[in-house]
Amino acid sequence: MNCVDSAHRFPVLTIPPPVRQTGSPEYKTILCPLEFSEASRRALDYALALAKAADARLILLHVIENVLGDTGAETLGHLSMDEYYRHLDRDALTQLKAAVPDEARVWARPEERVVRGRASREILKIVADEGVELVVMGVHGRTALDRLMFGSTTHRVIREAGCPVLTLHGE
Repeated sequence: MNCVDSAHRFPVLTIPPPVRQTGSPEYKTILCPLEFSEASRRALDYALALAKAADARLILLHVIENVLGDTGAETLGHLSMDEYYRHLDRDALTQLKAAVPDEARVWARPEERVVRGRASREILKIVADEGVELVVMGVHGRTALDRLMFGSTTHRVIREAGCPVLTLHGE
């Protein structure tokens, strides 16, 4: 098994250089961004387990990227852009709520949030605004060309979060 294969099977905790920890880390606020892929569902399982073990606050975040432009005057079928995005907001919130098992809601008390914008920017904003101490997120296998052309949400979060980031690939 090579390093690439093992990285796909095991969680990877990245601790950026500015983070200094002594002893066992205490994560009291955990952020888990979800885009409803297999990788993000796996990340949610880890985030729930960590939140339970640490009695931590758990923020679940879904970011709706503005892929259709910000004109507001255009229509998509019978929906205006505003109606379309409100529909996406409601759908994402429903999926976030459904992603957490009922028994986990007793001890996890997750905070579900849906925001619009660029995923990496919105994740980093929540990290800064809410004092997040750990980000747990799924990773998609992307090619080097994809990363070069479009960047990677995960890579940007790891570089700029200022807190540890636990990444997991889908199985």
